[in-house]
Amino acid sequence: MKNKKHGLAAILALALAFTLGGCQKAATPERLLGEMAAKTAKMESCTMNMDMDMKIAASIEGFDMDMDMGMDIDMEVTTEPARVHGNGKLSMDVMGQNVDMDMEMYSLQEDGKNLSYVKIYDTWLKQETEDMTATMEAYTFKDIQELSQSLELADETQTENDKECYVLSGNISGDAIKGMLDTVLSNMSSSGLDMDTDAFADTRLDYRLFIDKEDKYPVKMTMDLKDLMESAMNASQNEVNFTCGGCDFTYVFTGFNTVASIELPDEARESATDMEGLTDGLLDDGAAFEGEDFSDISSELSGDLDDL
Repeated sequence: MKNKKHGLAAILALALAFTLGGCQKAATPERLLGEMAAKTAKMESCTMNMDMDMKIAASIEGFDMDMDMGMDIDMEVTTEPARVHGNGKLSMDVMGQNVDMDMEMYSLQEDGKNLSYVKIYDTWLKQETEDMTATMEAYTFKDIQELSQSLELADETQTENDKECYVLSGNISGDAIKGMLDTVLSNMSSSGLDMDTDAFADTRLDYRLFIDKEDKYPVKMTMDLKDLMESAMNASQNEVNFTCGGCDFTYVFTGFNTVASIELPDEARESATDMEGLTDGLLDDGAAFEGEDFSDISSELSGDLDDL
């Protein structure tokens, strides 16, 4: 009888240990990405900071130009309705001349259209964009589990933004890239920098994702887009040779379910200039430069930048 009591006590102790987590399932990329996707699928809003640093060199008919470009934008996203708001700074260094400007942008659906509004130098511009579904799915990491075979889980956790995080990293290629870049490309097109996603088919990017160990929300993600940007820019221009010295994107997630709503200001809606008509006009004017000798452009460009 005594041995039976001891046996029963051992079974109860084992069951208690199991209940308290003594036999927790091991963390794997697939499991962590699935848990994170489940959390973000239910979120109503999120806030984040997007930081970009890109270095470009361009060459056309013997004329060389170097440009550094940076973005530092605080962003907020709501899922119902699907809206994005960003506010921050855009900086450029062209041939040693610095240009810094404040930038604000909205992406939303209005009158049955998907519209992007961007404010630069106190002027609002707008353009019609593609369906926001893919962009919102990128913000909510809908297809993140598809990357489980491309990412490896670090042996140790790492502290980011005062949170203990699992760290997943890897080299992503193929169709998976497009899904990961929908968010980035939507922001860049809102800034007048549109990219051809067909050029991404044969390129790769280095990717790191930090997931909160406690609540499984994303904390930070980084992407090295150097090869992608170089391929995309050269694919869109036949006469200009681009090289990219570096293009780093960092997203830091600062909050979840804290944004009540995102409202487009009346000033933007009432005063915005249609960007499509504006760019068409610039392209028409550009036809006059066919056959132009670019060897003297350097001094002219420097003078124009000095007047900014």
